[in-house]
Amino acid sequence: MSKPALKCDNLEYREGGRMIFRNVSFSLEMGQGGFLLAELHRNSRLLLLIFSTLLRPSLGLINWFGEQNQPENKKSNLSLRQRIGLVHRETRLVSNMSVIDNITLGMLYRRDISYREARFEIKDLMEHLGLYKYRNMRPAELSFEKQRLAVYARELTKNPRLFLLEAPALDLGQKAYQMMMRDIRDRTDRQECAFLISAMSPEEGRKWVEWVLVLGKDTSRMYPAGEFDQARHFLTQTRLDDTYRHIEMST
Repeated sequence: MSKPALKCDNLEYREGGRMIFRNVSFSLEMGQGGFLLAELHRNSRLLLLIFSTLLRPSLGLINWFGEQNQPENKKSNLSLRQRIGLVHRETRLVSNMSVIDNITLGMLYRRDISYREARFEIKDLMEHLGLYKYRNMRPAELSFEKQRLAVYARELTKNPRLFLLEAPALDLGQKAYQMMMRDIRDRTDRQECAFLISAMSPEEGRKWVEWVLVLGKDTSRMYPAGEFDQARHFLTQTRLDDTYRHIEMST
């Protein structure tokens, strides 16, 4: 068995004194994918924020890459975040920087490279995503779709060892979602990284993952991807499908 990319024991999160979830435990190995399914999708997003170090759990232990515990200072946070790619609905660009400078941050994050070299290396990716012609604009000058694509590009250029993904379909629709997930597949060595994904239909998710974690308020339960019984969670899936339909109708 390989070294865990992410391991948590008995995580609990409270918000304003209200219990959001507790008793969350699992181990995600390098080369594996895990799928989070929560009836209230915001709960799985909160879990992604905890695993990205942007949010602290109320209780419980987290271990990253077999060596890290919850970071206690900015320096250890930075070192850890260099190895984590976070894409979720609330991920933002730096407002006073151009689009190309925002994406270049991802390249500068992960290795010793000059600013000029980083800009050159990301050109092909930006052209592929239709972003290069907007490279000198500020985020506020772009459409919501282009801003989201720039976020995905920035995280992708980090070449992270742990991807925390809220599926792009929630923001951009099915076509952009398929393109981004294909790009992630093409640009990463699966054995050198791990994936934790939410907001994806279980049918699509099973192509990516080895297990499904159903997140409840008081407990969580893990299923091998091939044995997950979607019918038991029909209400959850119906709500996700309604979300996708609403987004597709409004785009």
